[in-house]
Amino acid sequence: MVSNYRSQSVNAGSDKKQIANLESKISKLKAEVDKLRAETSGIENEIKALQEKIMEVGGVKLRSQKAKVDDLRDQITALNDRITTCDVARVKNQKDCEKFAKLIASSEEELKTLTEELAAIEEDMKQSCRNAEQIRKKAQETEHVSASKIPANSRSCP
Repeated sequence: MVSNYRSQSVNAGSDKKQIANLESKISKLKAEVDKLRAETSGIENEIKALQEKIMEVGGVKLRSQKAKVDDLRDQITALNDRITTCDVARVKNQKDCEKFAKLIASSEEELKTLTEELAAIEEDMKQSCRNAEQIRKKAQETEHVSASKIPANSRSCP
């Protein structure tokens, strides 16, 4: 057991040395990164200054061309947005057309069925009217026949 603790304490000592070594490397690398950032910011400032000089040297003509290019980019972006909107609307309208075509077809089918039912009902109504007319005629004939069979003096009420 004692030997285990000794080997662990030796390992712990080498781990501490490794940690210290890694920490020093990390701090060196951080310093190097900071140095590179400082150099980079200087270069970026130089690039901006050169771009301004280019604009100054090119003068009004270069600035106007740059403005035109920027304007054309904005127009392209706006037109692309409109195209996208129109495509979405076109797809929606196509789906609506398909839906309405199906609705029209089913409505026409229903109209055909209802027209046939209406024609049948009208025919039944005409037949019923004819039957009613025949019944009225028979009733009138019966009334007429009954009236002629009943003596005239018994028809009047006292």
